[in-house]
Amino acid sequence: MDLTAFADFVLAWDHRSHPAAIKYFFPVLDLKNQGFVTPAEIYTFSNEIHVMWVNMGE
Repeated sequence: MDLTAFADFVLAWDHRSHPAAIKYFFPVLDLKNQGFVTPAEIYTFSNEIHVMWVNMGE
C-alpha cells in the first residue's frame, strides 16, 4: 500500500458515514461481488481491523 492508498483508507475510515467513504469500502466488504454486504462480511472486516489494531498496540 503506497502513501496515497493509505491516506485514502484513513480518510474513508475516519469519515465512515460519508457517501464517498461508503463507496470506497463497499467493494472491500462485498467479498462475493453480489452487490450487497452481509452481516458476516461486515463482521469479518471489522474483526480483522480490530485484530490489527490490537497487535499494533492501538
